[in-house]
Amino acid sequence: MKKQFSVGNGIIIDGKWSFNKNVTKKFEKHIKKSIPFYEVGHDLILKCIEIYLEDHPNKKEIVITDLGCSTGTLIKKISDKFYHKPLIIYALDKEPSMIEKAKKRKYSLNHQIHWINSAIEDYDIEKSDMVICYYILQFIEISRRQEIINKIYKKLNKKGLFLFFEKIKSEQKDIEQINQKIMTKFKIEQGFSLEEIQNKEKSLKGILIPLTIKDNFRLLDNAGFKNYETILQYSLFLGMIAIK
Repeated sequence: MKKQFSVGNGIIIDGKWSFNKNVTKKFEKHIKKSIPFYEVGHDLILKCIEIYLEDHPNKKEIVITDLGCSTGTLIKKISDKFYHKPLIIYALDKEPSMIEKAKKRKYSLNHQIHWINSAIEDYDIEKSDMVICYYILQFIEISRRQEIINKIYKKLNKKGLFLFFEKIKSEQKDIEQINQKIMTKFKIEQGFSLEEIQNKEKSLKGILIPLTIKDNFRLLDNAGFKNYETILQYSLFLGMIAIK
């Protein structure tokens, strides 16, 4: 029998991290305490949608694709804020328990929400005005990430937005060490024990593989994006925006 470890918020894992039913039940509470500015990132996305709507007042429908919707927290916020707008939303997650929980929320009747249970690598993205990847691609094999960004670029409408949030790594070893210590202190302040923090780091080894800022920008550039910039950063957590 595998030894079980606690990573905080009542989440118990058997060695390697997995977004299973146990994680789904505790996901929202855990993730807000694990990622700095998690809800601030959501607020930035909502503001980007609002600006896009203002800049395209004559579009009858806006298509938003969320590649990695988890329990639907962001989709719910979008639906609540823009309840009066005719949005088409494609919400994808490869974990059935995440989709199942997300579906139970109440959403605006003005929105067509399509729930897709699929891995990003296998999904043929619909033509979209906005694509969101909120701390998702870091879990995808590095060798597949360019392919996914290419697909996103191809399926975005002209002037469409790609909002891309990732955990990153530093280019310099000394700075990386400081950033790692910053994140440990941050998580302890959120109520995690040092043992829980270390358990999670071990469980994510080989599963969550961050790239540098330059590497992430290179993915965007190689896909065809020429207009991109950071919109949020706290230590090793970065938000980017790209316009087709």
